[in-house]
Formats: sequence, structure tokens, C-alpha cells
Amino acid sequence: MTKQQLPEGWQIVKFGDIAKHISKRVEPSETNLEIYVGLEHLDPDSLKIKRHGVPSDVEGQKLLVKKDQIIFSKRRAYQRKVAVADWDCICSAHAMVLEANPENVIPEFLPFFMQSDVFMNRAVAISEGSLSPTIKWKVLAGQKFLIPNLEKQDSLVSLYKSVTSAEEKAISLSNCAEKLYIRLRETLISELNIESTLTLGDLGYTFGGLQGKNATHFNDNGNARYITYMGVFSSQIIDCNGLSHVMISPSERQNKVKTGDVFFTVSSETPHEVGMSSVLLSDIGQDDLYLNSFCVGFRPNINKISPRFLSHYLRSAFFRKELRKLAQGITRYNISRKELMKCPIRLPDIDEQQRITEKLDNAYKCLVDTKERAKTNSSLKVRVISDSLRG
Repeated sequence: MTKQQLPEGWQIVKFGDIAKHISKRVEPSETNLEIYVGLEHLDPDSLKIKRHGVPSDVEGQKLLVKKDQIIFSKRRAYQRKVAVADWDCICSAHAMVLEANPENVIPEFLPFFMQSDVFMNRAVAISEGSLSPTIKWKVLAGQKFLIPNLEKQDSLVSLYKSVTSAEEKAISLSNCAEKLYIRLRETLISELNIESTLTLGDLGYTFGGLQGKNATHFNDNGNARYITYMGVFSSQIIDCNGLSHVMISPSERQNKVKTGDVFFTVSSETPHEVGMSSVLLSDIGQDDLYLNSFCVGFRPNINKISPRFLSHYLRSAFFRKELRKLAQGITRYNISRKELMKCPIRLPDIDEQQRITEKLDNAYKCLVDTKERAKTNSSLKVRVISDSLRG
């Protein structure tokens, strides 16, 4: 696009003309700063840093960050991690520390621009490497972008702040709903006055996940679907919409999943991920459904225990504490199916299960609704920013 073809009020700039690369390195053991920001502390599509570590958590040289500078993950740019520091700190060397060049761009405009699809798609395209694609500053600095002039940037910043404010309010509401649900769940389950404690093995039986599969079997052409490890870890209730596919031959004898089954993560590098559970409560449909090999399935006896009650109970502090006692390992934590069945459960009668479930279902529905609203607002924010930058 030539200058004559540019929309009025727009200009073509190199990224290196609007952003400065700051690369001062710091030894964590020698700094007086109290905050360390790793890539794991950054949330996709959020300029806010909501959690952090401390310098003593890490070794090796890190990057010095000053308040209001931008931290951009140059590794795996597709994760869309860019944030603005609220304090002086140090950050991962797998990030870039940037600040705006005020001669060519309004400082508040730059981080919003970096959240746009225009910037992120380019960042992904210029990343180098297959296992852990990374961006080089020299390459990024030379990239040309179409951006509005300073006057238009100023008006867009006001728009971006408005949609970001709506996003943050929705996220805050979702966080409150989550805290209320967890408090209600822990209160109801801790108040159970059950003298005789059963074990999980008294209430059903376990089955294994997929076996004998490699990467070639997991693709969109698969004739069956499967539940992933992260699906079990991250979701209390699994929705069958959008599940990945796997190829199963007619001669294979794999354990099929059905509605009401419970799933546990049984192997992880971190103890808090072991034993996370989810319950399949949605309609499976006509396709065969299977479970990831790093998970174990549990089929409850519905005459003794309600799957919906289980969906809440198995993530309670009481159950998680007992389950973690059974995890074995040093660098990797594992729970065998045999040990899993030994985990104690305080089981009320069916009528009491129903009473507790109704209360927790209502609270959980509120949580899900607010999370969906927050997700919608976040998508809207990115779309507004991206659409406004298409010239």
C-alpha cells in the first residue's frame, strides 16, 4: 500500500519505530526487587498481571522490568500473552520487555495494539522453531503495520478502555461467583456428619483409558471421540461438544465412556493436578467415546451415589486432601487404580445427596453463566480492538 492509497489519518510504521526493546538482565539472587513474573503468570488476552512469584523462585538471568513497561511472551506467541507491569519487577528471559516510543505512538495505545489480531497473527507468522516457536526482536522490529495517527489513537484508547472495563467487571463477577460456589460446597460437605466412611471402591468400579495409541491415531479423521487430560483437569462437568477425534479399529477392545462416568487425572508432574476429577453429564450422542490414557474412569453405582453429587463432592477440599495422600512419586506423581479405590467418602443417603446437589447445582450454574459472560466480553474486546485497526 502506497502513501497515496492510505486511508485518511493512517500511516505505515515499522514496529521498531513505535516500540523500544529493553534488555537489561538481572540475577535473581542479586536484586532487591520482590516480584518475579514468569510466562505462566500471564493470562491470554489480558493486560493485567493477576499473580506472580518472587525472585527466589527462579535461577539464571532474568529481565529487568520497570513500572508501565510491556511484558510480551516471545515464546509461543499463539498463546497471546502480553501485559503491562504495575510495578518494578523481573520477568522471564523468554519474554520481551518493551516500551512505547512516545514520538510515534501514544504509550497507552501500544499494549492495546499488541492485543489485536493484526499484531498477534503477525507475531505467530514470524515465530521460528517447531517445538517452542520464538520471535527474534530484529525480525519483529522490521515488521510494518498500518496504524492510525496520534489524534485517532487517542480516541481509540478511550474506546479500548471502555470495552476493557466491561471485560474486567464481567471477570470480577465471575470470580465472585466462583468464590461463593466453593464456599457453599465446602460448607455443605464439611458439615456432613457421617460416622461410617465408605471408600470409592464401595460405590463403583474403575476402568482404564485408551491404550496402544500414538500421535497418528489422534486426528480429525478419527471415527470416535475422546476426552483429553486437560478436559478432565479443567472442567468439573464435561461437555461433549467439540471433543477431539481418535481412530479406533473394529478389532480393538477399548473401554467406552457413558453418561454418568467419572474421570480422574492419575499422573502429573505437580501434585495439585493429580486426582482432579470431572463427570460426564451431557448427552454423548451416537459416536463412541473414550478416555485419555493418563486418566482413569470410574463408573458409579447410581443406586448408591448420584453422579451429580459426585461432580461437586470430588473437588471438595476433604476429598482432594485424602486423595493427595495416595499420590506417589518424586519428580512425577501417580495414583494407581487400586489406591484410588481406597479413598474415603462421607456418603449421606440419597435424599440428603439430592438436597445438597440442588443447592450446589444452582450455585454452579450461576458460576458457569458468569464465566460464559466473561468469555463473551473478552472476545468482544479483542474483536473491537482488531476491527478498529483494519484501516
